[in-house]
Amino acid sequence: MKSSLPACLLFAFFVAVAGAGESGHDRYIAKVFEQLKDELLVLSHDPNPNPGKLADIQKRMDQLEKETFDLTKGESGICPVHHIKMQIKETQIAFGLLAVKEPQPDSKTRETRFPFARDWIVGGCIVSDGSPKTGKVFLCPKCVGAEKAWMKAHEEK
Repeated sequence: MKSSLPACLLFAFFVAVAGAGESGHDRYIAKVFEQLKDELLVLSHDPNPNPGKLADIQKRMDQLEKETFDLTKGESGICPVHHIKMQIKETQIAFGLLAVKEPQPDSKTRETRFPFARDWIVGGCIVSDGSPKTGKVFLCPKCVGAEKAWMKAHEEK
């Protein structure tokens, strides 16, 4: 079957997203990708695939790509560390190999002390003309303050 949406790419992306984390957002994205993967596998075995069905899957994939960068979906909106209501921020998606100059906290420190301090989204290494430019994140003002304090305490002299 000729397709603009190869099954191997869909499967690889699904595996990457499914293993990304345990948030409500991650589970939502994994569930939708699982549905699309199943539909695509059925379609790939059809000797006369319906072009409309393939176009529908592509349209849903495009929509899901946008939803992938809405990190508020499936989350409660209350910071699990500081127990306050978080703000929703429309923010930039950073694609490519990211380099930082200052020391960075390890993932355990970030997760336990300031999980909602980052006001940008890591988009991955692959970007295309159709890739979203912005996404949504939750920001906790106390997380932002805790991250700033951590950075100041660990700045290189």
